Amino acid sequence: MKPFITIILFCILTSGVQAAQFTFYFETIESTEGILSEESGCQLSEEQTKRIDQIAERWAASGRPSLLVTGHDDTWKYDTDSFAVSFCRADLVFSALTEAGIDESMIVTEALGETEPAARTGDGKREPLNRRVEVSW
Repeated sequence: MKPFITIILFCILTSGVQAAQFTFYFETIESTEGILSEESGCQLSEEQTKRIDQIAERWAASGRPSLLVTGHDDTWKYDTDSFAVSFCRADLVFSALTEAGIDESMIVTEALGETEPAARTGDGKREPLNRRVEVSW
């Protein structure tokens, strides 16, 4: 019976806390030779940078103890490259959030590569919906 009471107490304590999720999409940048450039879309746009401050403010007001930054990629590249690019994107958002005032110890970062696509495609396909970083709490 004790676990049941703990679960109810947890629900009561967290019922007023709002969860949220924000998604950043990334362009694929190509070089003049038609090959993916080193950036591979691993940069924040000016508009995305402005959203970081809003996200930081909303997270602070939420009362949540931490937030999760998850990087994703499409199936255009090899799996290892896909993980590297998704990590680069997640780390980019992580850095922007810390610059916006969130203590880095409050942020959990993960890179999932092409393992959890927003849009299912076959291998070797470019899909803008899959090149993303999700920030949630």
